[in-house]
Amino acid sequence: MRRKTAVSFLLGRPGIIAAATVGLWLAAAVISEAAAADEIPPAVSQRVAKVLGERRVDLSAKWPGGASRGLRDVFRESVAAVPLVITKDSIGSSVIVRIDRQTGAALLVTNHHVVTSPFFHEEKKTRFAVLVFYEPGLATTVYDDSRVAQCLTTADRSAWCSTLRSVTRVGVIVAADPSRDLALLVIQGVPESVRPIPWGTADAVRPGDDVVVIGHPLGLLWSITTGIVSGVRSNFRVSDSAVKSTVVQTQTPVNPGNSGGPLLTSDGHLIGVIFGSPTVRASREDVRVPAPGLNFAIGVNEVQGFISRRTSAPR
Repeated sequence: MRRKTAVSFLLGRPGIIAAATVGLWLAAAVISEAAAADEIPPAVSQRVAKVLGERRVDLSAKWPGGASRGLRDVFRESVAAVPLVITKDSIGSSVIVRIDRQTGAALLVTNHHVVTSPFFHEEKKTRFAVLVFYEPGLATTVYDDSRVAQCLTTADRSAWCSTLRSVTRVGVIVAADPSRDLALLVIQGVPESVRPIPWGTADAVRPGDDVVVIGHPLGLLWSITTGIVSGVRSNFRVSDSAVKSTVVQTQTPVNPGNSGGPLLTSDGHLIGVIFGSPTVRASREDVRVPAPGLNFAIGVNEVQGFISRRTSAPR
């Protein structure tokens, strides 16, 4: 029997079935016939191949130099829930927040700006991104464009291709909140090794708390950085919208590609979703660069509210 995904149900219908809770919504939304991950359209496969061919695993994640076992544990327990997100023009990170084991469906959160250039199913009028999950067997690989494209577009049965296909998914974009820079994706057939990242508590976050970021910055895959909470801002405008949100300010290093990934406590609980850093003027020519040591994540309370609103109300 072919592995199924959430793709065909969501590609075949204009909206998602409303339900009272995320769990019920997932159960309803994935009763489907589906296109398997190895049925990604050829043009999309070429894009995935190009992205992977340009990226490398961050070997610093192996913790040379005697990093604490606690941080090693956070990385090991969380990394499988932080897939790479690939769209036509963007690359980012994401975080698994809910899995329904009965249906094999999962909800992922990322930034709205990461998925503003999605792939598009012309016939079904549905937007999607490609997700690549962590796999230890691929953790030190050098991705070759042609080899990746061959794996995703042919029936190549080699062990490497089979492994790559097993961690490649189509994520259908089912909701977005540009004012908070959040987007919601759904997949089915989530890899068995994946566990959702547990929720943290917004009220418990304090300046000085140790935090961890996992993501895919600047040509690297599954990179981890650490730092502290610099502050919690309760009336912050994430976008040009008038909406004000709670954000967590951190000096933890983040770069392009980290967007949409998790900000974690030192014990691996989700307290925010990284959305970027402000820029400052670098010259009289109005060149702007990221402000060093000033990075933000949309607070976990905002993320939970976004998911609740988008999965409990009819669309």
